[in-house]
Amino acid sequence: MERNTITLGVMGVLGLAELITSGIFGLSNPLFGALFVFILPGYVIAATVFDLRTWRLAERILLSVGLSIAIDIVSGLLINLASDGLVTTSWGAILGAITVGGALVALVRWWGKPKRRQPDAAMPPDLRKKSFRDTYFASPLVRVMALVSIVAVAGAFAISLFAAQHTPSAGFTQLWLLPPADSASVQVGVRNEEQTTKEYNVQLTASGSPVYTWNNILLEPGQTWTVTAPLPTQVANSSFQVPVEATLYLTNAPDQPYRQTLIWVGNSG
Repeated sequence: MERNTITLGVMGVLGLAELITSGIFGLSNPLFGALFVFILPGYVIAATVFDLRTWRLAERILLSVGLSIAIDIVSGLLINLASDGLVTTSWGAILGAITVGGALVALVRWWGKPKRRQPDAAMPPDLRKKSFRDTYFASPLVRVMALVSIVAVAGAFAISLFAAQHTPSAGFTQLWLLPPADSASVQVGVRNEEQTTKEYNVQLTASGSPVYTWNNILLEPGQTWTVTAPLPTQVANSSFQVPVEATLYLTNAPDQPYRQTLIWVGNSG
């Protein structure tokens, strides 16, 4: 059996293993996956187009790496459209599938095909020497592949730039509780930094017992609500530290605390 056939068979088996482990079991090894990022997909795709048996090793490596990177870019654009996004298992599954498919096509195409005869070493130098363009870009297919790679790189850069500029930041809600200074009162505050209007309930407790409750606090994005609440006398004049806690709830989930903050009030001695 020809060595090139064995090589494609091994790559096909590796691609199938990566497809199964990533796509079915959700497992992906970064070190093993590097082969699929930089070598295997590009090699099998090149083998479906060219007779790599007559190519030098350096030429095979360069073409494999270049095509693999182009395949990575296009695959990344497709994966990003899926709900799971750019995760390692998705990368492993799609690159494994490309490797398996490319290896099968290349095996069918080159199975039993005789190896092309190498150029005669005695050929005159003026006939053997060719320009870089004539050597690597003589085929229209190669030119198309180069154009597709350039467009893919430019498209990936443009999409990444657009996404970075237009990705919405994660919203949050601030809740604070300021301890008393010279008075027996605390200040409770809420600020809505979410992306939409929110309605809140706030409860103030001392030693676990409810002291105040404020309901249906409606805040637009960027709005702030504050209130100064006098503390009960037994809490403000307590001879020991008393926990005072503010708890924030969303009105549509009144039993699920959304934010909490705690201070200690009273004499420490």
